[in-house]
Amino acid sequence: MTMTWMTSGSSGCAGSEEEAPERAARHPRANRGVALLMALLVTLFVSAIGGALVLLASTETRIAGGEELRHEARGLAEVLLERVFQDLLLAPDWSAVLAAGAGGSFQDSASPARVPSWGLLDLPALTLNVQREADDLNRWGPDGPRWRLYAFGPADRLWPAGAAGPAAGRASMFYVVAWVADDPGEGDGNPAVDRNEAVQVRAEAFGPLRTRWAVNATVRRKSGTLQLVFWGSG
Repeated sequence: MTMTWMTSGSSGCAGSEEEAPERAARHPRANRGVALLMALLVTLFVSAIGGALVLLASTETRIAGGEELRHEARGLAEVLLERVFQDLLLAPDWSAVLAAGAGGSFQDSASPARVPSWGLLDLPALTLNVQREADDLNRWGPDGPRWRLYAFGPADRLWPAGAAGPAAGRASMFYVVAWVADDPGEGDGNPAVDRNEAVQVRAEAFGPLRTRWAVNATVRRKSGTLQLVFWGSG
């Protein structure tokens, strides 16, 4: 029994020693394959993170740029509104402005109404859209506002040449438009006639990246001055 045990044991050990070189030959190739796969996965993971960071940075840049453009559009719309106020203060008859659409002092027909990302602005079509919006919100019946084109032009023309400095350079990317309408609370049933020395003004600025900002106001003339009755922006 002792001899049998020794022979069996010797045979088992010999078999293990014969298989060991084969396993050793196979393992390096398997290890290299696993390492290559891991390296590929790590590369893909790092690339995905890098792409996500680039996309996030680009998105934040666009958001910041869009916010800056909206801020500029609002400021330019307000500048045009002030310009219209000056013209209205000097206009002797607001009914003439409402009925015939008599224009203000800021009308630049020589310069095309072209804005980056907007292309060529169609002012009659814009006026029609403004009127349609007013009709949709009309709760005054025949006293509902009838908007008339009053002022328009490249925003940098709002200032005399060289007077605005760097602001005018940025403003050259914008185009501004203003309309006037009768005060609907007047109650005379005729939006083409002013009877209470109060009118509405809507000023809009159009800029790059299809930026658009509108400012609305109602003003009343009293004792040679203009009083602000309403102001809205958006």
